[in-house]
Amino acid sequence: MITFRQCRTGVASPPTGREIEARYRCIDARHEPVTYNPVHDKTWCLCGRVIRDGDHSRWPTRYEYAETDAARTDLVGREARAYLREVHGEPEPPVVPTECGEQFVLEVA
Repeated sequence: MITFRQCRTGVASPPTGREIEARYRCIDARHEPVTYNPVHDKTWCLCGRVIRDGDHSRWPTRYEYAETDAARTDLVGREARAYLREVHGEPEPPVVPTECGEQFVLEVA
């Protein structure tokens, strides 16, 4: 059984850009079942509007993990950003060794 529900994107304020992006990404993916809650035995889509009975979730892809981890500042974040650059065909940023270790140099246009 599939249940549709109305849910607000913002509790006390207008929706943020991230909430709007998640909602439209979910609509584009036809509310793909992503999150399974074993307590309720239901699967939710990304935006939370469509609820399915049972476990219909899937494992995240490597690209989805990289999108999430790219904001991290440690080794995991660097590897995720390198993977995303490789996928999108972007060049590697130049690295200049310094006394403090390697630092990335931003290109000035």
